[in-house]
Amino acid sequence: MCDRLYTPGAPIRALLIRAAELDVQRYFRPPGEHVYNGSEVHVSELDWLLRFGKCKISPDMVRDFVRVYRLYRCVSWECNTLSDVVGSWPARSSGFHFGVLQSRIDELVDCHAQRKFLRSAASKLSFFTNPFSHVFIWDSNARRAIDHRYPLRAHPRQNGYTDRELQRFWENAPSCLSDELGRGDFRRSLNSVVPLLDPVRGSVFSSNEQLIRDFAARRLLDKLMYYEGRLLKEHFDGPCGPKAQDTVREWIKELENDIAAANEANQPPEAAD
Repeated sequence: MCDRLYTPGAPIRALLIRAAELDVQRYFRPPGEHVYNGSEVHVSELDWLLRFGKCKISPDMVRDFVRVYRLYRCVSWECNTLSDVVGSWPARSSGFHFGVLQSRIDELVDCHAQRKFLRSAASKLSFFTNPFSHVFIWDSNARRAIDHRYPLRAHPRQNGYTDRELQRFWENAPSCLSDELGRGDFRRSLNSVVPLLDPVRGSVFSSNEQLIRDFAARRLLDKLMYYEGRLLKEHFDGPCGPKAQDTVREWIKELENDIAAANEANQPPEAAD
């Protein structure tokens, strides 16, 4: 175990925080602007917040979401059914708990029978359809990071990703967010990404500062958990060493390149000249 991953001031921690902050910046572009992820081009996450808040959920819309958030791997979704299911979820509801997530996973079974994919899908869809709620995105990297941070709370792994394992993740995620909000480097990164939500401050969050900050904090945490978990997978024998630091530097370079490409592509024509 390497607690330097989440120790402010440690070199690996500074790199991970930087990667997480850049990744949020990459996706929190103004509505209408494109997001670059390597060779892929997506819409901004602010556009997703607006779409789920105002638009009728269509099969094309959820098909695009499945593609953007990489829920398509090894999975064939029934997008007509998926759009009906997501469209039936209460919009902007603040009353969200683990039981709600379980119910949504069950509702998605008719969209695809492989339950292990439905957990990630339900958490990601709920994150954007319920931005006021304490929804945490589940994926294998976030789970790996949470288990590393809270080994005394984690139970032995079972085969596959079970609902019980998801519940353990869900129970530990709020503690992880609270821990991070107590760290100065996380708060500084949070302060830098919160203004990126200004274009949807009124339309999505009713100018409620606490809701805006909470949503940004959970997204920043999600990105931090993603990079921590990914590092633990690729450098399980030395996640805080020089090789691991070089790996994160490469991720940062890729993120900076993506942001630069988006900045150039999203320039008005007169600025590009």
